[in-house]
Amino acid sequence: MIRNTNPRCGPDSATASIVYSALLTRNRAIDDESFAQALEMAEQGLFPADDAQFNQIVNKLCRSRRTDTAWEFLHAVKRAGGAVGPPPYNSLLSGLAREEDFRRMDILFAEMEEMGAHRNPITFGILINNLCKSRRIDDALKLLDDMIRGSSQPDAVMPDAVIFNTVIDGLCKAGRLEESAALMNRMKKEVACSPNTVTYNSLVDGFCKAGEIERALDLLERMNNEGVPPSIVTLNTLIDGMCRQGRISSALDFFRKLQLDENVEVKGNAVTYSILIGAFLHSGNLNKAEELYEEMLRSGLRPDATTYFTMISGLTQAGKPDEASSVASTMEEDGFSPDTKSYNILIAGFCRRKRLDKARNLIDEMASKGLKPDEVTFNTLIAALSKAADFASAQLLMNKMTENGHKPSVVTYGALIHGYCRAGDKAAAADVLKAMDAAGLLPMPSSSTF
Repeated sequence: MIRNTNPRCGPDSATASIVYSALLTRNRAIDDESFAQALEMAEQGLFPADDAQFNQIVNKLCRSRRTDTAWEFLHAVKRAGGAVGPPPYNSLLSGLAREEDFRRMDILFAEMEEMGAHRNPITFGILINNLCKSRRIDDALKLLDDMIRGSSQPDAVMPDAVIFNTVIDGLCKAGRLEESAALMNRMKKEVACSPNTVTYNSLVDGFCKAGEIERALDLLERMNNEGVPPSIVTLNTLIDGMCRQGRISSALDFFRKLQLDENVEVKGNAVTYSILIGAFLHSGNLNKAEELYEEMLRSGLRPDATTYFTMISGLTQAGKPDEASSVASTMEEDGFSPDTKSYNILIAGFCRRKRLDKARNLIDEMASKGLKPDEVTFNTLIAALSKAADFASAQLLMNKMTENGHKPSVVTYGALIHGYCRAGDKAAAADVLKAMDAAGLLPMPSSSTF
């Protein structure tokens, strides 16, 4: 409970209660006038009713991105003799973290230590999490080491699995895999904190991204030996890692083995199939990709937007834009809407097959669905029209591009210039080059060599 330790003449506790309660009215922002009243109460020793109310005020200010105001209020209470416990400090630390104000986070953390405020696992967790996010991994490690070394002290705060996992994940993302593996070993030996599925998933992901698939598989075996259940994330990370290394058949074999293993609860989901389907499509094995797609449907799994996008992209790259377009239609029937990126892939596919009418129809279809073509959409079709020597249509599309708020780029002008050169019209190419220069897209004045 935060008490009035400095009673003075003026507003009383009843008034203060009304002011503080008003600040916490739902769906109402804390305006400057209301805050000024609350600050005056705090400075006169009339504090929020309890820790919970104090914390709610600080948290609401921080959530409104008013960390300066929250900082001012917390320190006004502190200066007037109010007791400030961990929750308001933690809320302010979180607010500063969201704004990446690491300098004041360091100040606040040191301040808690100086005044003997009890720092709990949440306090350390906030600071370590944001040290890792700001890539200050060594600072996070030092803080964790301090916690471990001080674990024998009566008032020590023991690092928990969340804190260890945060640092291990930070090390993995920084490519410091051996250090992250060593830290996982320290968890159990020095603090009696058992690694969990999240711990292992960070390491599995790190080793997969580094191309060290065997190390990742060893971790899976260790999970099984220690009774730590692999999650669907573990499975998908390993399969994706194998596919990225070109070990697609091994990935499928691994998946089949898990499907048949009665001791494994995780059997795969739509993401698993999407990874495998995409890998087989990009390797040119369309039959296997389609077989897996049908298998997914038979197993009762519903394709998600990622699955459909993978199919559209893979079929298009394989030179089958009609099949990709059919998948896009099925996608809509299943409640998913193709986005601009999906249409760009389809348009590029039809352009590569020199089916420009179909590509142009897709732009009209986009408009009918409320989707706006982006720079990639326009540049893809302008390049195809220029290559086909349909310069009138290319110029009309270029005008439409400008009307839609997209300025022609070096890529746009370059496609036209290349098209005119292919058609032997050097004068037209020179005119485009001049227009490009007038648009400020040439690095220096250039004389024509056409």
